[in-house]
Amino acid sequence: PYIARVEAEGYRDEKTGKTEKVAHYGLIPYNNGEKMVIGFMLSDLVHFRSAGAVYVDSRLPLAARALEVLRPLATIIVRGLR
Repeated sequence: PYIARVEAEGYRDEKTGKTEKVAHYGLIPYNNGEKMVIGFMLSDLVHFRSAGAVYVDSRLPLAARALEVLRPLATIIVRGLR
């Protein structure tokens, strides 16, 4: 859902100041698409602070960044679920 949110909202070009839509988050320059996706995810986690589980599919391109951010917040980490 965070990827779709980034693609729907687009990004603000620092040079022109215009907000531009993108077809894929990976097209946002300087890895800012990945940063925006992770930022939305963290924002929701901090805002809702609900107990529960977050599943990360390690096959996804964003998995490494997501896990880098999520590991410090986790109390239990389970690997190998399919």
